Amino acid sequence: MYCTIDDLKKQSSDDFLIRCTDDEGTGEIDQTIVDEKIEDAQMEIDSYCRAQYAVPFQVVPGLIRKL
Repeated sequence: MYCTIDDLKKQSSDDFLIRCTDDEGTGEIDQTIVDEKIEDAQMEIDSYCRAQYAVPFQVVPGLIRKL
């Protein structure tokens, strides 16, 4: 994984993450949805970068982690 829930929490509030992931109305961040979206982002990043770089990145550049 290029980022974790902790990386997302550094950029967004828990309230925002709950609103984006809480489809069941539990009032909690749904880790399953977060993991799926992180994986989707990684696949998209890899699709753009694979023409010039070996992917997935072994050492994740800070910009990639932020994206």
